[in-house]
Amino acid sequence: MFTAHEVFPGIHHITDAMGVSFTLIRGKDGAILFDNGYGTEDVQQYIRTLTNVPVTVILSHAHHDHALGSRWFGRVLIQEEDLEEYGMRTGDEQRRKVAEQAKGKGVPLPEDFFTAACPAPERIPLPVRSFGFASKTFELNGLTALCIHVPGHTPGSLMLYIPEYRLLLTGDNWNPCTWLWFPSSVPVQEWRKNMTAVCENLPFSTVLCSHQPTPRTGEEVRKYIASLTDERLEQAKPVPMNPNIHTRQAIPDGPESIFIFDWDKYQNKKQL
Repeated sequence: MFTAHEVFPGIHHITDAMGVSFTLIRGKDGAILFDNGYGTEDVQQYIRTLTNVPVTVILSHAHHDHALGSRWFGRVLIQEEDLEEYGMRTGDEQRRKVAEQAKGKGVPLPEDFFTAACPAPERIPLPVRSFGFASKTFELNGLTALCIHVPGHTPGSLMLYIPEYRLLLTGDNWNPCTWLWFPSSVPVQEWRKNMTAVCENLPFSTVLCSHQPTPRTGEEVRKYIASLTDERLEQAKPVPMNPNIHTRQAIPDGPESIFIFDWDKYQNKKQL
């Protein structure tokens, strides 16, 4: 079952039965769906209850909880650095893991969950630079969506900025609990530089992220990023996430804030 909150007129933040959130930005002539969830429910059918205008599906990144819902659509756009990850995260092994999670949550799966194909993703064109990032502006007649490439959680991570509402959609580049420990995640220093540039150059005041069903404030994000100094990172404590990755957990400023990162990537970057 989906739940949705209309955060602003034309902006629906949607959460699926597995607990991940994604966002519909609806203009008069077109709409963008930013991510599409685990794919355990027909997200396209649900979106059609909210709008009948053409919908462009853009993935913030290629991880399964954001991309497996692509099976309900014929066309999705993604940043090219995440193309290989998309194939892995929508494949058989990942679907089996999702099935185990769904069983634990009591979420039923469609009969064709293991066989339904996800469409081959198209590379999103980012022809200009905005605020120092490769970008593309989508005009939706009534709303504008600036899509920017911000490497971080994955090398192809995308974010959206809606200037009419000073609204930033961060994908997984920022959540109150941000993970930067996946094999494809960039080193902390690169993520921090990129997110600092976002915070300093984009005048956002409201934030929608992928693992929170309700909005957060821009001030919360800025405090979180600014507090992750080298000194704070050096104090991070080991936390088990993956036996093959040396993960540590830092505590940024902010309510219930956690930051988990690949310690070895951080240390190696310091050596350069």
